[in-house]
Amino acid sequence: MGAKGSPAVRVFLDHPNGVDHELCEHATLQLTDLLRDYAVEVSSPGPSRPLTKVDHYRRFLGSRVRVRTRDAIEGRSNFNGELVDVDERRVALAGEWGTVEIPHERIKRSNLVPKHAPSRRSR
Repeated sequence: MGAKGSPAVRVFLDHPNGVDHELCEHATLQLTDLLRDYAVEVSSPGPSRPLTKVDHYRRFLGSRVRVRTRDAIEGRSNFNGELVDVDERRVALAGEWGTVEIPHERIKRSNLVPKHAPSRRSR
């Protein structure tokens, strides 16, 4: 459902090589038959994409990520660091505080940190 009850179709695209405007346009053209009856929105997860599956973490090993936990681990519940390892049980992040392993079931939310994003200290 879209705004005010109007029907809408939302399509989120993802691709190992990234999603650009051209790919979104191509997908939209494939959905033109829907435009008569629905508002169509095509987008990508974006540079701050959420990480919700083990495969997401594997794909972005070596990237900077932010992980918020349901409860504190080593006195913290907010970690911003490099994703250095992942398996079916947990993710491992490295930062100025060292390396921490976070079990998947304790992760409340996590996402990529865009490469161009300023750090909190430089704001």
